Amino acid sequence: MRLVALAPVVVAGLALASCGSSKNDSKNKPAPVPPKVSVTATEYAFTPRILRAKAGMVRIELKNRGKVRHELVIIRTSKSPGALKVTKGRVSEKSSVGEIGETQAGATTTTTFDLKKGTYVFVCNIKGHYADGMRGRLTVR
Repeated sequence: MRLVALAPVVVAGLALASCGSSKNDSKNKPAPVPPKVSVTATEYAFTPRILRAKAGMVRIELKNRGKVRHELVIIRTSKSPGALKVTKGRVSEKSSVGEIGETQAGATTTTTFDLKKGTYVFVCNIKGHYADGMRGRLTVR
């Protein structure tokens, strides 16, 4: 009679023991973290102005150390950072591959982008900020 009462406990123990992870269990592996590139925004500049990254997933961190809000728009182009056409205080975002939206003064925002090999310009496209110098070059290899 006692043997029958212990049977459910033994079966449950065996089931729990078999639930451990194995080396081939990809569900328990953490996802790889893409490399991070940091950019600091102030009035009216980005530091650094030249960025490099490997093609694929890249995390870009925008630290706004200025006193007003800033953003970072990535535009695929072969033009130099200062050669984009300005209309009504902004550049065209037609070739944009993504952006870090408006980030308040003192805040930091991080966004992940899937970047292909090529040349890009990054800008703050809040009216007037590009013309005041908020632009840089991103080269993806």
